[in-house]
Amino acid sequence: FPLLTGAFVLHARERDEASGLCLALAILLKPVLAPMGAVILLARAWRLLASTVVSGATLGVLSLLLFGLPLHLQWVQAVLQESARWEMPWWINAALTTPVITPWVDGTDTMRAVVPMPSLASSLTLLVRLAAAALVLWRAWTVTRHAPPAARREQTFVLGLVLALCTSNVVWSHYLLFVLLPWLLLVARLPVAPAPRRVFAALLLVSVARASF
Repeated sequence: FPLLTGAFVLHARERDEASGLCLALAILLKPVLAPMGAVILLARAWRLLASTVVSGATLGVLSLLLFGLPLHLQWVQAVLQESARWEMPWWINAALTTPVITPWVDGTDTMRAVVPMPSLASSLTLLVRLAAAALVLWRAWTVTRHAPPAARREQTFVLGLVLALCTSNVVWSHYLLFVLLPWLLLVARLPVAPAPRRVFAALLLVSVARASF
């Protein structure tokens, strides 16, 4: 979260080289954030995109030199295995697809071996993820065309974050902390009237409680 916050603030201040470094570190630590690149590409934020790619590649080479290829292959295998894990009950999985897979989930054992997803569940989750991705990308395209430059930089960054969270089959509860960035951007745009801010505060408390649980 600190890396994402730093990347967001630096990008908003047009310091894309440093922002790309922070974003590359965040993606290397949490590969679930990789879909953010699609929104960055759609927004034509070329400096941020180039900085992220170059920083990620440089960090990857340095890591290979320091720790060797076998350890990295083990890490890639572990990431692929965990990304295939879908049988997570709703109380620990905040993914958008959780309501779809709930009928197939046995919540008695959350750490058992990965099993193939039933074809119907796979098709339904794919439709949900594609619909969510299309909606977020459409919004990003609209923002890119019509928003002022400063607002465009802020909104496309958080839309990339929303895209990453909406297209994953497993979103651990603590990932909901990432939602703070879009919400903080939203509250900055709210009127000064107390009612919208009270609603935001209540939603924030619910989010923190859900993430902590």
